[in-house]
Amino acid sequence: MFWSRNLVDADTATWVEEGFAWLIRTYDAKVYFNETKLILPTSDFFKAPKGSSHDAAQVLFDQVRAHMGMSDWSCKLVRQDADPNTHIATGLSVQGVEQSPGGTFGFDGKQITITYSPDLMKWPVSFLNMLSHELAHYLLAADVEHAPGGVDAHELMTDLAAIYAGFGLIQLEGGMTASGYQDAFEAGWQIGNLGYLSSETRAFALALFVLSKDIAPSTALSYLSSSKSKLFRSALRMLKKQPEIVDRIKALAG
Repeated sequence: MFWSRNLVDADTATWVEEGFAWLIRTYDAKVYFNETKLILPTSDFFKAPKGSSHDAAQVLFDQVRAHMGMSDWSCKLVRQDADPNTHIATGLSVQGVEQSPGGTFGFDGKQITITYSPDLMKWPVSFLNMLSHELAHYLLAADVEHAPGGVDAHELMTDLAAIYAGFGLIQLEGGMTASGYQDAFEAGWQIGNLGYLSSETRAFALALFVLSKDIAPSTALSYLSSSKSKLFRSALRMLKKQPEIVDRIKALAG
């Protein structure tokens, strides 16, 4: 064929760019460009006891917090009661769906609490995906109404914030459940009010992260499954055709 469809439409690309720009301006450009790393699901980034104990979950939680620059942010991790009927749809809290969520973020006026389903620990990348998403809620809590899209787009912005914080590869690869990659996760923000980024949008945001920080794309490709690699490569091709998007993000370094 002489032409190919872009991975995401123009409106989505604009929203991702505006979201990245807002995050960089709001949470310190120097940290983003000089300190934030592409987090990989390897022992170089995560070391925890084997098994699915709460101690193991706490170690991973503390490591995710450290990678996101939130080690000194007061937050309690709570293990949900095991539920033999649990069906993890996305590894995230989905309102209006009768199922136990993989994770939740809450504030009771005194304490920030993140809960997790022990069942999700069967899929380590999905577990890390959930932790980074819920911590991104915390990161955005005081500012989300000012983000592109406002409060109505808070779940979308939360996913994007996790990618901005270095967890883009884990966000893209972490939608695995017992039955594989589920339809709701793949459809992302096209499904009702679930409000999570589609895999295509995550791939585009990951590509923008990598290129804006001059990280070799091969670093990410080495840890992506075949289907996710195709999306990521497509995103790279799109941004190669539209280098001004990357250039505008790089210009924020000052």
